[in-house]
Amino acid sequence: MKIFAESVDCSLGSTVLYLYFAIVFLSGCGLFSTREPESPVAGGQSFTPPTMPSLVIENLKNAVKEKNAENFTLCLADTARGDYHFYRFEPAAEVAARYATLFSSWGVTAERQAFISLMSKIPADVPPSLAISGGYFDVITQDSAVYIGDYLLVVNHSATAIPKRGTGVMRLTIAPNSGGQWSIIRWSDANSAVADKAATTWSTFKAQFSN
Repeated sequence: MKIFAESVDCSLGSTVLYLYFAIVFLSGCGLFSTREPESPVAGGQSFTPPTMPSLVIENLKNAVKEKNAENFTLCLADTARGDYHFYRFEPAAEVAARYATLFSSWGVTAERQAFISLMSKIPADVPPSLAISGGYFDVITQDSAVYIGDYLLVVNHSATAIPKRGTGVMRLTIAPNSGGQWSIIRWSDANSAVADKAATTWSTFKAQFSN
């Protein structure tokens, strides 16, 4: 009986020890931890080296879908990365008139801040979307390209009194840098021909979420 009892104690001890290490291992894998919402800075990683103008458009759409500020910024020209041009944004006429001072010094940093501010107010399980219809390259040369398209930007943010859908026409001038990577050097926004001049455009979101 003594030998049997010692055997049972040993077996129970081994089982408890096994369960202890199993729990420690699973905890280390994060199976019992609460998942944090994706940061609008990090997000997904669907970014293709933009070795041609069309890839800039795809990267822009993916950056919005994934709420990825880093990839969004990479779509814009930056002399610090070897681009020959400074990035410029030209807002839709109605927004330009209302926020003249804001957009007079608008650049890549302002774009990044507005993007992060907007995306941080969208629930983690509701991805934004950017759809472009009728998009085409009006001009393509060895050192520049001009892309024009009607866009629909849907952002189900939590801010009040600000629309969640923006429509308009984007005109993007894209150029390569010294490393052969293309990016947007000039972004012109405008109301679509059939829209009310007071309709919400992407310019509206940039202004409203600029701080």
